[in-house]
Amino acid sequence: RRRLRRRRTGGRGARLQRLVRRYDEVLAGLRERNRGRHARHDRAVADLELVLRADHHAPFGDPGRALAGQVADHLATAAELLEEVGAVRDVPDDIREQAIIALGRAAHRAEEIEAWNTSGRYHDRALGLLPADAGSARWPALLGRANARIAARQLRDAEDDVLIVLEEAREADDLRHEAAALTLLGDLYAADNDYDRAEAILSEAVQKW
Repeated sequence: RRRLRRRRTGGRGARLQRLVRRYDEVLAGLRERNRGRHARHDRAVADLELVLRADHHAPFGDPGRALAGQVADHLATAAELLEEVGAVRDVPDDIREQAIIALGRAAHRAEEIEAWNTSGRYHDRALGLLPADAGSARWPALLGRANARIAARQLRDAEDDVLIVLEEAREADDLRHEAAALTLLGDLYAADNDYDRAEAILSEAVQKW
């Protein structure tokens, strides 16, 4: 069992070691560009090292949900720092894209256990990294955040998110996302005890699916 555990976790640990080294270099470059943020940069590197140690101590067979969230947060931190100070030599151009993907995965894992506050935070952070004109690239995060907001009874904010996707999906003639938005909108109205409206919206969603 011990040998199997090492085999199962070793590859992931090695990838995280490379991740720590890579973003240590990123943050070192950021220090040169903005020395006033030493403490923040050091904290980000230390947190990445904690992620690495957490991986080595993860229970056998653990899917790595907490680990995925920590990695997503620190990738997002690196991307946000780069947004503030601009390009840094030898830093990959796709850091922001990596962070968005990692945040989406972490949100999905949180949704699997109905940790809505956590999933909503990941979706919200992903939206902060996505440009406002990103179009359909923003839809999964908007719908995910809306779902979390429904669970938190933030129904008007959730409705705003869903209606953005619904309007843009209709303009793009994207039936799949239109149906997904309608389904979530029906859930929202049901949560608001507006059952007649919920039934009408969900009937429309069924037709789109």
